[in-house]
Amino acid sequence: MSVRLLERVMAFGRELGYSGVDLRGWVTVHVKVEEIKVAESLAREKRRLQREEQQHLIAEKAQADLQSRQDAKSAEEAERCERLKQ
Repeated sequence: MSVRLLERVMAFGRELGYSGVDLRGWVTVHVKVEEIKVAESLAREKRRLQREEQQHLIAEKAQADLQSRQDAKSAEEAERCERLKQ
């Protein structure tokens, strides 16, 4: 938790009329809510990065498969040309 967040939440709680133990309780609840939001945001970002990585790996595999098929086709054409020359 950042000090700036804590200060903002405390200031807001004071503006709402909280003080003493009530302010401390109100701040505790709202800071926990903010921490949960941050954790959820980080989890979403992690999942997004994992999806991007998976998509990248799939694209690389597709490119490698395409290259392999093109290489095989080129080899077949080279064999065919060789047989026609004989």
